[in-house]
Amino acid sequence: LGSGYLLAELDYLRAPATSSGGGRGPDSSDAEGLLQQRLAITGYLTAGVAHEFKNTLGHIKTTAEWGAAGGDAQRALELIRSHVGDGVSGVNEMLTTTLRDGPEARSRVSLLNEINKILGVVASTLQTVRITIRLRVPAELALVTRRSELMLALLNLIHNAGQATSERSPGGGAVTVTGRAEADRCILEVTDGAGGVDPSAVGRLFERGYGTGAGSGVGLHLARLLVERNDGSLTYHPIPGGSCFRIALPMEPSPAGVGAVRGGERRG
Repeated sequence: LGSGYLLAELDYLRAPATSSGGGRGPDSSDAEGLLQQRLAITGYLTAGVAHEFKNTLGHIKTTAEWGAAGGDAQRALELIRSHVGDGVSGVNEMLTTTLRDGPEARSRVSLLNEINKILGVVASTLQTVRITIRLRVPAELALVTRRSELMLALLNLIHNAGQATSERSPGGGAVTVTGRAEADRCILEVTDGAGGVDPSAVGRLFERGYGTGAGSGVGLHLARLLVERNDGSLTYHPIPGGSCFRIALPMEPSPAGVGAVRGGERRG
């Protein structure tokens, strides 16, 4: 609903005016192309905001159940308030960055520092179901990318791994996030011990709307989209007893990426 109001406020989906008086003159195709681009961004926003909202509700539900089952009720209320604040901040940043400011500019990202920040969104919820997060990222590992897009993709992977682990192992488990440099690429991996993905489902893992568990089938699709927007790849690799989702990104953007124009006229 909030994204719909903001789109209307910005007149975002009105066809841009052309110098040819609204007919199919020389600027008409450019205007139609821009409108199609805006429609695509709207679809991305709808999926992203809905997914963030769903995740926030999931965190609230898990924390409330923990509190009601004999956990620290005061602590549960504090966590719920924190979840709501994180969800609102995430959605606001997504809307503001994409619509008002155009595509986020690339910048140097210190991965350990940024990952520690996003772990606060999921760590408290996972702790209530006895899931720990192991972080193995060198302090010096950094790359040039769109920070919020990479962190949103990584957050989705961590959330999915934690959810799968809690479903398979009610007694607890662990999700591991590792990072390393390989030549001119940065590798980030999220692994779990939740049994892995059925081989028959691997080919469809990243399809929009296709889910293997209780999820909506949006998170992995959105995560891959965000990684690919930054010239990277997101792939699934089975490991003994679990799954590994691997993000591979260039340490530095390509010349085309460096020259990308804000507002989406050219994509980096």
